Amino acid sequence: MPTTQTHHRESGKWISSLNKCIEVCIDGEKQYGIAAADVRDPDLKRLLQFFSNQRGDFVIAVQSLLSKFGTMPINQGTAEGTVRRGWMEIRKTVEGRSDRVVLEECIRGDRSAVRVYDHALQAVPPDSPEVRVMLDEQQRAILGTIQQLRDRLTVH
Repeated sequence: MPTTQTHHRESGKWISSLNKCIEVCIDGEKQYGIAAADVRDPDLKRLLQFFSNQRGDFVIAVQSLLSKFGTMPINQGTAEGTVRRGWMEIRKTVEGRSDRVVLEECIRGDRSAVRVYDHALQAVPPDSPEVRVMLDEQQRAILGTIQQLRDRLTVH
């Protein structure tokens, strides 16, 4: 049986991982919102806005779960996300405004999110199936987004 100190450390690890999921989803929500405003194709604009809203829903779900466990969830994105959005602006300035640049940067952001979710899924204790299922569903949705955006790249 683990000591209280070991249990607390392990609990802190997976709670920290869930907070990182919140951070990358906030980053994604912002990035997709900006992307939706930037693209010209109306169908793509709607799709990107859907992904922005979806990431916001992911944030709410993880925050609710952490609150249920008596933990105060994070409510902000990462510095990396801010840099990534700035990089997207630089690319658009240098390479010209194009839906392709926006899609490539959204894919890059989601790849980072998938890595965060991989880490979080590894940190979740086996006796927390509710957490594991939620993270797995969100990660699969993010992977699906990456594929949809890759498919759009072949069109643009």
